[in-house]
Amino acid sequence: MEQLGVALCKKVNSTRLKERLLAQLPGLRSQSKGRDVLLAFDEDIGEALGKACEQDCDTEAVHLARAAQIVRRYMFEDTDRFRGSFPGGCQEDSVPNVLVAMVNMVLDGPSIKNQSHSSSRQAALSIAQLLKFNSVKQSRKQGATKTQEPPAVRHSTSQETPLPTYVGLMLHAETRKRGLVDKLFSLGLSISYDRVLRLSAQMGNSVCQLYRIEQVVCPPTLRSNVFTTAAVDNIDHNPSATTAKNSFHGTGISLLQHPTCADEGVDRSIALTGRDTGSKTVEPLPEYYTDVRPVASSVKGQTIPATSVTSLRRHNFEQHIEDEYMWLENTRSVLKDDVEACENTSWAAYHARHQDPKQPVITPTSLLPLFQESAHTVAMIRHSIDVVRNAVQHLNPGQTPVLTCDQPLFTLAKQIQWKWPDTYGEDQLVVMFGGLHIEMTTLKTLGDWLQGSGWTQALVQAEITTAGTADSFLRAAHVTRTRRAHQVTAAALYILQRRAYDQYSTTNTEDDAHPGSFEDWCSQREQSYPQFQYWSTVLALELSTLIYVRSLREANFSIV
Repeated sequence: MEQLGVALCKKVNSTRLKERLLAQLPGLRSQSKGRDVLLAFDEDIGEALGKACEQDCDTEAVHLARAAQIVRRYMFEDTDRFRGSFPGGCQEDSVPNVLVAMVNMVLDGPSIKNQSHSSSRQAALSIAQLLKFNSVKQSRKQGATKTQEPPAVRHSTSQETPLPTYVGLMLHAETRKRGLVDKLFSLGLSISYDRVLRLSAQMGNSVCQLYRIEQVVCPPTLRSNVFTTAAVDNIDHNPSATTAKNSFHGTGISLLQHPTCADEGVDRSIALTGRDTGSKTVEPLPEYYTDVRPVASSVKGQTIPATSVTSLRRHNFEQHIEDEYMWLENTRSVLKDDVEACENTSWAAYHARHQDPKQPVITPTSLLPLFQESAHTVAMIRHSIDVVRNAVQHLNPGQTPVLTCDQPLFTLAKQIQWKWPDTYGEDQLVVMFGGLHIEMTTLKTLGDWLQGSGWTQALVQAEITTAGTADSFLRAAHVTRTRRAHQVTAAALYILQRRAYDQYSTTNTEDDAHPGSFEDWCSQREQSYPQFQYWSTVLALELSTLIYVRSLREANFSIV
């Protein structure tokens, strides 16, 4: 009544107030709920209001206990254990739907619309996995005093879900720190460090067992019936950290596969074999892989044996040259018409825009177990060739092995081919530079060609770069910067040629003479002016280099 603005001079009797309200309002009913009196126009509404006003904590506790019993009934069902990989849908399959539904209702609220969706939020899946991972059938007794730490939870392998397993393996692979893994384990977010070591040893032993069965060291992540190449390089690891204990100098061999959209190969992945024995030791690799046989004779001063070489015809190379000239013409039109900068004028952006919008195929790669022997020896390179040849023949029978390496190792590999032509001849093995080394060599060749031509001085005068950086372009000290400088140079040369041709065409048109095409005009000027021929050669070399780089980025080896 005070809220309605009625001034009260004394305390109002509740019973008399109720009787006066019932007398004044026909159809009004009163319902007694303990000491409270509820007034409503219907008995059912009164009952509903009475139940809504109840604040019974014991009833809520009973509801929570029943919900927990329902969820725990499904949480301890057997699930698939970790088999060495995380396939698609493994998170959803590792936890019961009842648990995920309960977590979703806690996060988003109970809603029929939300529960009708088949997909779940990642947050709900993560929380559900952690709940199952940390759940126990019977809790251990707490300490006698509050100061004592709670007992550690003994996690069952049947309760391991993908999330804590992935977190533990990821942290161990990235940091190799036991304290960090165990810290997250104590927080209930990861498996223990000992469990990580056992899983790593179990996976390693399964792979070693596969190597012994197949009699070849070939990781199961690689696919069969796919064109495979290899790369060999020296591994020099000198840690600069004050806590580093040792360094490593050895040899690494990588296998790279090149599938297509039409044929992605045959999957060779394996699952963990056997049960968890608790061992943290990995079995040794097969001796045919680890034993590097020495070489008694020298490979220097060998006579290069005669061989038959077949040159492949490249019918579409002119088309790729035209593609580069289309980029040059686009650059010229952008600068001439003063188009906005959003037009892709750079070489990379232009070709990326005109590339076929096809889904790229994932390229499987794998690093073979490292060797402690130095790569700069004949014995190690010959052993690397044997390892690569066996792996390639196992994955893609009938394919000629392709080995890429840097310049020092390339020299040793070619000397081995000349020393033992019957076993490692050029008709049985292809040895080549890596893509980066071929580009670096090409850029250095361009630098030798431009030495003393005034190219670096022109870049400095145009305020494109400084004098020191311009001199580094001749040596290709920085590949990205040098490539960018040649892209700018190619665009400038083409624009200057087009301006000269336009001026020539205007003059000849006034004289009623046919100017001819741009290509014919360039050919005539090359024959008449050595300087024009020199810079035309520079433009051709730069475009050829850019075509090669584009073939690497697009994985289109038919370009070159």
